[in-house]
Amino acid sequence: MGRLVCEGMRTPHDTGRAPGYFAAISRAKYVRLTTFRRDGTPVPTAVHIVVDGDTALFRTWNTTGKAKRLRHTPAVLVAPSTMRGRPRGPAIRAQY
Repeated sequence: MGRLVCEGMRTPHDTGRAPGYFAAISRAKYVRLTTFRRDGTPVPTAVHIVVDGDTALFRTWNTTGKAKRLRHTPAVLVAPSTMRGRPRGPAIRAQY
């Protein structure tokens, strides 16, 4: 399972295809990040993403809903999407 990091971008955005777990979404500029509430309800959100091998990075404020959900439920789904969050491919499981 790939690792999802939300500490900010550490590497420059590479428009090429990255090898590794996130190869399926490495060319996507945005992904649909699906986090889960405590009761298991999925909450999809579009985020800008950068892929570096088996690590995908995105930025968010620590007070946002997705950051709060990630702190208590680290399992997520990510799928390539449009800027508005409409999926453009199948979702893959990841861990924060």
